[in-house]
Amino acid sequence: LLSPAAMQMIASRDFALSGARRPTTSFTVRGSVKGLYPGARKRLTLKIKNLQRYPIKVKMLEVKVRKSYKRGCTRRWVKPKRRVKISMRVPARSRARVAYPVKMPKRAPNACQGARWKLKFTGGAVRAR
Repeated sequence: LLSPAAMQMIASRDFALSGARRPTTSFTVRGSVKGLYPGARKRLTLKIKNLQRYPIKVKMLEVKVRKSYKRGCTRRWVKPKRRVKISMRVPARSRARVAYPVKMPKRAPNACQGARWKLKFTGGAVRAR
């Protein structure tokens, strides 16, 4: 069981689009996934919130797992995909959702049952046309 991380500002990154550089923009993300067990593959639902007065295009998302507070179950047992490249338009002052793959290896210890981990989200977006 992954706990939702506090909503936090994303560190934006520059992206080269069609050979031109566009200014980056910021957005917030939060998310959680339930029902992980050894061998499980689940989808982490990320909720993206655009607070800007203009639409944005989210280009990349990354999830990092922080330590668990449960003894004997470290963060290495939760495996989100390293980086997910996307091209999602989020209208001005609006929200969107995206599924992010995550799994728990079959060899995860029984100590992971009922464990919770904090998540850290990073990503990048540009102002959409």
